[in-house]
Amino acid sequence: MITLSLRVSAAFHRYLRNTAPTNIAVAWLRSPHGSTWAIPLGFMLAIGYFHASRFCAVIVESSGPGWVNLLVILFFWNSQKFVWVAIFGMRRVPLITSRADHRESRTGPRRAARTVGNVGPHRHPASE
Repeated sequence: MITLSLRVSAAFHRYLRNTAPTNIAVAWLRSPHGSTWAIPLGFMLAIGYFHASRFCAVIVESSGPGWVNLLVILFFWNSQKFVWVAIFGMRRVPLITSRADHRESRTGPRRAARTVGNVGPHRHPASE
């Protein structure tokens, strides 16, 4: 019984990870291509989802249908998801830029020395 419930929950998790729009957006923001957009897009989407959650909560408070409570929970969960993506994106940005700067400083002079011509550490101009 436990094995069956674990398999069903794992299949449901895989399905949501691959089809839910917010999960696809979070996966893209965590990727190297989307990491530059993680902070601004994460906070903007978090604010939008939070306002949608508050709007649905106002509808429920003013004697709206009860099923809108599910939307309140869903929108609030998505807003928290994007807040955390943006916060962890803030931690990763200095590391990414420092690695890029380190890579340029390490490879920059070598490439410049190679493009000068035949003069380099292994060739002397007088030996030609």
